[in-house]
Amino acid sequence: MTSSRNSASCEKTESVLIGTLVGPFSLRGEVKLYPVTDFPERIPTLKAIRLHLPDGTWETRSVLSARPHRGLYLLRLEGCNDVDAAEALRGTEVWIGIEQAVPPPPGQYWVHQIIGLRVVTPQGEELGTVRNVLRTGANDVYVADDLLIPATRDAILEIDLERGVIVVPSREYLTGEAAR
Repeated sequence: MTSSRNSASCEKTESVLIGTLVGPFSLRGEVKLYPVTDFPERIPTLKAIRLHLPDGTWETRSVLSARPHRGLYLLRLEGCNDVDAAEALRGTEVWIGIEQAVPPPPGQYWVHQIIGLRVVTPQGEELGTVRNVLRTGANDVYVADDLLIPATRDAILEIDLERGVIVVPSREYLTGEAAR
């Protein structure tokens, strides 16, 4: 088992969140993973994962085995050999290195690429910074200060990762004031 104490922001930009450990499964230390990835079928092929523990620290663990089970995945992890060790991991986020991730299709982005982008209008007016991404089912919603921005073609004119911006039509468009 390898521990690392890298800063969360550095660790998260080099990793992709795939799920959360929700508790033990067996007396021999298996843990239940609730997947949040768009590609859960890759979970059984993972060799190593990064754990973001509830205390804020990071650990890298080898995956000894992984299998699907009733909408979850059961993982056997290096160093997790009994129910107490598995219980201690409850609430832990599971991340994979970006090199293990399935690249998003053109025009789509990983959440960590969106968080922190500045939201601007075509005229350059700054409207806020993306702080969170909500997964709603129909489309993601970007939370930028006091704005909720649907991740749709109408609401997002451009995403420019190099400049660190998301271009939206206007504050009025996003708040519905343009229709009044």
